[in-house]
Amino acid sequence: MYDIELKNELERRWSSVREELARQQADALLVTTNVNLYYVSGRVFAGMAYIPNEGEPLFFVRR
Repeated sequence: MYDIELKNELERRWSSVREELARQQADALLVTTNVNLYYVSGRVFAGMAYIPNEGEPLFFVRR
C-alpha cells in the first residue's frame, strides 16, 4: 500500500502520536479532520483513522 520511505515516515509519526497518548494516559486517538488524516496516513480520504496505543492503526473509509 505504501512505498518503504513513506511507511517509515508514517511509523515515526505513529510513534510520536503513541508517545503523546501514553503521556496523557489515553487509550487511542480518533482522527477525523483532513489535515490530521494526511499526517497519520499520507492521504486525504472521507473517513476516520483510529490510532491505538498498541498495534496497527485502523482506517475507516466512508463510501
